[in-house]
Amino acid sequence: LGSRLQAPTPALALDSSLLLALTHVQTGEMVATAELSLRPRDGRLPAEFAVPPLFLLHSAGLAPYLCNLAVRRGFRRRRIARRLLSSCERLVSSEWQQSELYLHVDLLNQAAAALYRSEGYEPLPGFDRAAAASSIALPGRPRALNRYHVKRLPPAPPAAEAGAPPAAGVGA
Repeated sequence: LGSRLQAPTPALALDSSLLLALTHVQTGEMVATAELSLRPRDGRLPAEFAVPPLFLLHSAGLAPYLCNLAVRRGFRRRRIARRLLSSCERLVSSEWQQSELYLHVDLLNQAAAALYRSEGYEPLPGFDRAAAASSIALPGRPRALNRYHVKRLPPAPPAAEAGAPPAAGVGA
């Protein structure tokens, strides 16, 4: 995990992603997850299985992408999703040194849409056609109305502000 946190690369990101998981201290049960990867900035939903990099030769470029942010039912309404989202943003900004984070949200999922809106994610309706073309209808469920969003992240604070010890010879 360490190398994926510190030096994301297109080859690594297209073959894998970073999964953040929170588990209950006492029971060990998984409480929440979020997945980060680098994906093309084309508005399409990522496929269930990654497309080989050879087939992704286009000009959209790669950007940090968040998906599968989920909190187990019994643990919802405790701000866990908000804190996990914030942790993902800090990781992307400080460790990956990226200034934007992209995601899709199903507009039928009102709680998720409200969370992302309140956290400053901007909808990108110009990508609706790409998202619709790449979405999969699940049996017995209405087709998702996925909308691509982006958040411009604040720059990572200098190491001293982030809690790192001051460099030798600096300070009193």
